[in-house]
Amino acid sequence: MKPTKCIETKPNKASLYFGGEFISLTQLSVHSHVDRSYISYIMSGKRDPNLRIIRALAAALGLTTAEFIDNLESYQLAPKSYAA
Repeated sequence: MKPTKCIETKPNKASLYFGGEFISLTQLSVHSHVDRSYISYIMSGKRDPNLRIIRALAAALGLTTAEFIDNLESYQLAPKSYAA
């Protein structure tokens, strides 16, 4: 199941930009069953995910593992200018 986009008018610094929309890390965490703080560490480069985590994140975003890996550079945390 694909997570829904953030409902906030201005995404906060804990939002993921994906597919032209902002998705909250909390929503991604709920759908992937991966701890929200761990996802944040992955996005900031402080942790390296194993294959199980990669598969879970890809599935939560409605992607195959290959699609997720091929597009890793396009996923990013919301720029600080969007912070509330």
